[in-house]
Amino acid sequence: MNILITPRPNLLIDLSKNRIISYETPVAKIDFKNGVIKPAGKFSRTTSKQIQYVAEVLGFATEKVDKKREDFWMLHEGVKLSYRGALGESASKRVIASLKELKDPTLSLVDAYNQTSKRSQDLEVLRGIINGLGVDLEEATKGIDALRKVRAMII
Repeated sequence: MNILITPRPNLLIDLSKNRIISYETPVAKIDFKNGVIKPAGKFSRTTSKQIQYVAEVLGFATEKVDKKREDFWMLHEGVKLSYRGALGESASKRVIASLKELKDPTLSLVDAYNQTSKRSQDLEVLRGIINGLGVDLEEATKGIDALRKVRAMII
């Protein structure tokens, strides 16, 4: 099952494969365990900014890369791609905010689901992803609440 979020135009984060896709090209891997973004090479300024954006919002470091990608084709300015089955920008930003806090993609999806308007088209996409993962929404929500309570006690 693909878990696709689009926090910005032409930027896709594939949480099912832990990768960042700029336009149509996979450009970096996300290492959640070590908190590092691993670019696949040097890219255009726009793509580099997209990779850095993901690193900043997740609070991750970015590995330095010196090799230029020869197989990377830049699209003309003004192109805006849409990704079938991906969450919209606002729901994607909720997932990213939860990822930064919870450090768990599945819990982040559940948290974003709980914050999404009942009239949003993204609600069905989130529900489908969560059901596809075999996650019980109520149990996961209780787990998130418990995790937040423990963190509040520590801080």
